Amino acid sequence: MPPVIGISMRQIPAERIRPGVAAFEGRSAMAITMEYIDFVHRAGGSPILLPEGLDPEDAVQIVDGLLMPGGEDVDPRWYGHAPEDGEDLDMTRDIREFRLVHAAIDMGIPMLGICRGCQLINVSLGGSLADAPLDQVPHSSWNQSLDQVVHEVEVHGRAPIPDGTYSVNSAHHQMILIAGDGTEVVAYAPDGVPEAITCPDRGILGVQWHPECLDNPTTGQWLVDQAAARKRRRSRG
Repeated sequence: MPPVIGISMRQIPAERIRPGVAAFEGRSAMAITMEYIDFVHRAGGSPILLPEGLDPEDAVQIVDGLLMPGGEDVDPRWYGHAPEDGEDLDMTRDIREFRLVHAAIDMGIPMLGICRGCQLINVSLGGSLADAPLDQVPHSSWNQSLDQVVHEVEVHGRAPIPDGTYSVNSAHHQMILIAGDGTEVVAYAPDGVPEAITCPDRGILGVQWHPECLDNPTTGQWLVDQAAARKRRRSRG
């Protein structure tokens, strides 16, 4: 059986699924975009969805790897900053995913963070983020599809993926400011914005771009390969 990759889900208003249907008003639903599921499949993994209500300590018992996806901002109050007016935040999700990150670390489960997921991992390890207005990250492009490349990043240092230039998409305005404990920045955009972090001793990679929407399989393959290696070690006892 392929390694099982858990994908954390987000809670959304159910009326976003069926707008205007009274039966859905005031209710909640769990959601994840299909690109994340396809991303894991393409890399040879078996995706499993981790909804709110599933205890993080139980979730890590059934997965070989963990994917922390994008979504709303990480609440700036976690690292001593004030939220912006109208900022899209979900503190309940933050708390659940902080627990999930730490449970995965305790179990030695490899982890890939994408966009928000990268930022959340960094904050969960004591790091902080810089908060810029949505239209003021020099390289971010909110008006283009995520399947379009908008800039390059240079990967280097102790990155678990090959060094070199990667062509990526971009849709973020929070950025790594101070790297978390044991965390290193291993990629930058041409404008100096940190684009990837790693914890070399913990099997963690976080990227600011959305590889699930691109053809480059490098990050997904890294996660599935790491999860497969962990699964083999556990099977040998």
